[in-house]
Amino acid sequence: MAFAFIGAMYVTDISGFWISLVAVLLGAAVLLGGYIGYLTERARRMLFLETEINKSMTNRQELWAFTLIDLDMGLSGILDFKELIALLKKHLEPVIEFDSYILTSLEGQGPKPVADKIEGELFENDDQTLWSQDLLGKLTQTRQATISAEHETEKGFFGMEKQRFTSYRLDVPVFNDSKMMGVISLRRDSKPFDDLDMIASVSIAAQAMLIFKRSTRSSAVVLDRTVPDSVIRPKKAGDVTSTTSLSSSESKDMEVTDHGFAESDQTLVPKNVMNHIKKEEATAKKTITLMSRENADKIAVDRYRTAAVESEPLSILIIEVDGLSKLREQDGDEVAYKVFAAIVKYIFTKVDKEKDILGRYGQNGLSLLMPKVDMNAAEKFAETIRQFVGNASYKTAYGEKNATLSIGVAAITDDTGDYGSMVKHADMALFVAKKNGRNCVKVRL
Repeated sequence: MAFAFIGAMYVTDISGFWISLVAVLLGAAVLLGGYIGYLTERARRMLFLETEINKSMTNRQELWAFTLIDLDMGLSGILDFKELIALLKKHLEPVIEFDSYILTSLEGQGPKPVADKIEGELFENDDQTLWSQDLLGKLTQTRQATISAEHETEKGFFGMEKQRFTSYRLDVPVFNDSKMMGVISLRRDSKPFDDLDMIASVSIAAQAMLIFKRSTRSSAVVLDRTVPDSVIRPKKAGDVTSTTSLSSSESKDMEVTDHGFAESDQTLVPKNVMNHIKKEEATAKKTITLMSRENADKIAVDRYRTAAVESEPLSILIIEVDGLSKLREQDGDEVAYKVFAAIVKYIFTKVDKEKDILGRYGQNGLSLLMPKVDMNAAEKFAETIRQFVGNASYKTAYGEKNATLSIGVAAITDDTGDYGSMVKHADMALFVAKKNGRNCVKVRL
């Protein structure tokens, strides 16, 4: 139309100036119209893509929510960890698109874990030791999934090496409280994994572990109430403690339930033993709370300040159960937990419930803060419980097990300065005890 208009002007003998001016204006109008049309079409396409992405994101989020609900039905009652993470594949599929799937259970595998299960072509040609120490360290520290793009080196012209893209990868850690139990890795070559993939995968794994812990805890309670397989049995005349069941994490408070006081459980052990328990532990709680290290430290700091202001004695014991890690590797977590729990229950019966503070300390130990107790009395108490535990045996499904204690003792002094310094003194005393062959009590002045 612009060319036709200019041609009409030329035929009617309009001057060249006006023809040129009109031509410029028409050309500018055409360019402006084209640019506005481009912007309009671009905005329309962006709006369409954004709508589709939001719709896809909403659908994925709905599938994610439904998957978390379905997990409870699909995983309840499973007591084998490897079986649990193997079943996570079908629960990840509705939410996360992937072509290949590989998993490993880290328990007992050492620094270079190998794959327990591989599915899909993108993993088939790889070495099965796919998880480097750097990757495992990053997953442990961040507790979040990681995404990466993988390449392989191939030779090009004149023998020169070049990188060729192979796939996108998502590594998902599986944690039981503070301990990383396994890793699930996914690959695809169509598009990178996004933030929703990372968040959803970690939440599904975390929910699965909550269900797993609940199932194992329920199973342990049923086992405790039907079979007296974790009763502490002194080799010499002494106290007998009852069944307990607890978690291995020091990051949360734990409830240790004493089933020995339940009327329905009295037939599980001899009547004279039950009477002895009731007489010895008449003031004991039916549920014992072993505090997390964090919660125990909060209370301990306040008790330390009070002791410093009032010039009162204050002592702390850091207790480690010797060989518990080896027992866990040989006979499994349940046996190790039952031995540890029985020891905790015995110590609880001997402390002052009104003022002493029991808390977790490391994977195989606990701390005991003893207000108004000086170092000499604390050392004697530590030696008493060490001797008892060393002379006791623990009946489990794998036979009778034995354990010993290494104990570090420290007390408030003018040199400690604060609670943290006193704990370091006790920790150093524990280190000396372990270096001296374990099964002993050491004091740090």
